[in-house]
Amino acid sequence: MIKLENVTFSRADGQRSRKIVDQLSHQIEQGSQIALLGDSGAGKTTLLRLIGALEPLQQGKLWVNGTELSQLDATDRALHRRKQGVVFQDCQLLSTLSVRDNILLTYRLADGHGSPPLFEPLVEQLGISSLLDRMPQQLSGGEQQRVAIARALIHQPKLVLADEPTGNLDQTNSTVVCQLLQSLARQQGATLLMVTHSQRLAQQFRQNLILANGKLTAASNSNE
Repeated sequence: MIKLENVTFSRADGQRSRKIVDQLSHQIEQGSQIALLGDSGAGKTTLLRLIGALEPLQQGKLWVNGTELSQLDATDRALHRRKQGVVFQDCQLLSTLSVRDNILLTYRLADGHGSPPLFEPLVEQLGISSLLDRMPQQLSGGEQQRVAIARALIHQPKLVLADEPTGNLDQTNSTVVCQLLQSLARQQGATLLMVTHSQRLAQQFRQNLILANGKLTAASNSNE
């Protein structure tokens, strides 16, 4: 579960301070799948980074799966981040590692030992079993994003954060990648929070949250 209580976060804008998140209180239940929308510059990525402990809190309280992030120092935040899965728009695969080792990296950082039990079924579902010995630069954009999803889910996190994961893909690949991410997160019982500019992709989620003027408003979809 994610719980925000009076969270406020500001950034310098010239000589002024602009509130990105303004006394925000909201709760997201475990296992929810939510598309986070808003205008460019509204602060969607910042909010995702706060929830993911990638950005330290300035004001308010924020709990993620029972852990209050404001109580964590930099070291503990880094350890906390290893428990979650993150998918970035630009994939951020390590060019010096094979597909196999890129996927296993998160598992090893999370203190996983041996071979992860999900490895074979996960790469099979994502259709990347034949790519494991290739290097990231040998893959298409859609293939790289599938590898990034595998890396994010290999250690069975309870929270998956995706920041425009389909932003660099064409419409067909965007739909496929989004559906795979949703399906796999659902199988693992993980909460999925995905930032997107695409209304079309947002319609695949039962819940939408819209960030505007530092506040969240909820919208529901009949489709998922």
